[in-house]
Amino acid sequence: MIDKLLAVKNVGIFDNLRIDTDTWNKEFKKLNLIYAENGQGKTTLSVIFQSIKKGKPELLIGRKTLGVTGEQKIKLISGNRQIIFENNAWNELIPDIEIFNSRFITENVYVGDTINAEQKRNLHQYVLGEEGVSLVQQINELDGKIRPINNEIQVSVK
Repeated sequence: MIDKLLAVKNVGIFDNLRIDTDTWNKEFKKLNLIYAENGQGKTTLSVIFQSIKKGKPELLIGRKTLGVTGEQKIKLISGNRQIIFENNAWNELIPDIEIFNSRFITENVYVGDTINAEQKRNLHQYVLGEEGVSLVQQINELDGKIRPINNEIQVSVK
């Protein structure tokens, strides 16, 4: 669990996140809802959490604050440990957190709802989990490859 955000430097909108105790002391609870107007850093925060969960520094590197020359740096507290992102790497990961955002939907939820004249069928699927979504995407890709071959076979049999 992430207990407290100490610093975010040169990541997205946060060129140098400072603690403002009048609005938020940067502490987290077991469940957190982050709400703000567009352009205030919600997506940047969720990408930070996604990066520390999956060990993907490229998520942060791609969100370097525009127009700055300094290195990216993030510091936070988890339990009694200080977790730091610097030199494009985390010193430790926190794999047991969940982030429900648009990336979660893309990676973990597949909802297909199609009526296709060619297929003459109605497909409705609801799949949860990265592995499930990946498998459905593979099935759809293979189905797309099989369909023209089946058409060729039907034409040659007639």
